[in-house]
Amino acid sequence: MSASTLDDRRPAGVMFHHFHGGGHPAGPGAISADDLDAMIGFIGRERLLPARDWHERARTGRLAEGELCITFDDNLRCQYDIARPVLEKHGLTAYWFVYTGANAGKPVRLEIHRYFRTTRFADMEAFY
Repeated sequence: MSASTLDDRRPAGVMFHHFHGGGHPAGPGAISADDLDAMIGFIGRERLLPARDWHERARTGRLAEGELCITFDDNLRCQYDIARPVLEKHGLTAYWFVYTGANAGKPVRLEIHRYFRTTRFADMEAFY
């Protein structure tokens, strides 16, 4: 996240995807619990609202400049295992967006390929 993005004072969400640690492999773009904790500090805990508060303020037009929420894309197990304890430490909740394509017979193979590439090859170049 760039400083210019943080300087934009419009209400927004800060989206996270992959986490590593505790049995979840490191890979491109994956961050640790310590990384998330540091990012919360960098962004400023006072700017981050629990999901319910952010939603209620958005619904009623009361979001203030710079108020943010945290979101997680695809509802990955690593998010729950690694990020949830960090959120709890800071008294935060987040939006957990669940990928439902698998329920409609449209599984995303990207996550399967990503896991295979991350756990079975030294790096992305070796995989490709």
